[in-house]
Amino acid sequence: PAIPFRIPPGIRLVRVDAQTGLPALIGQTEDVIWESFKPGTVPKEDTEIISAGQGMSGNGDATQQPFGGTGGLY
Repeated sequence: PAIPFRIPPGIRLVRVDAQTGLPALIGQTEDVIWESFKPGTVPKEDTEIISAGQGMSGNGDATQQPFGGTGGLY
């Protein structure tokens, strides 16, 4: 039989706006997801959001192979 998932002690589930990453507004129903947070890490209204691509560099070549490794997935 399947064992139900138990939220670890101290972990808090928060409704988050999937577009902004900030806590969802009261009554907001669209683009809301549940996120898990460790104590003290729940985003606040004044939390600075890093948008996709900000601070990232590169030539945009998605076909570039990663650096060498062990030759397999582990």
